[in-house]
Amino acid sequence: MRCTCGCTRFIGHQLIRADVVVDGNGEFLENCGPSLESAIYDAEKPYGPFTCTGCGKEYEELTDEKEA
Repeated sequence: MRCTCGCTRFIGHQLIRADVVVDGNGEFLENCGPSLESAIYDAEKPYGPFTCTGCGKEYEELTDEKEA
């Protein structure tokens, strides 16, 4: 999809699952590994609302259809 400003990059949301270090009570202490990216083992499809990185316009869905 291309935003009305011409940009093709958007900020969305994503649920991820990652290995983390916890204490004896199961409370989060730190990310496991050198970075969070290296500890992620599952990620769901990104969802909206999506925000254009160029102009900030929000879209509920990213589609190639023209806006009404």
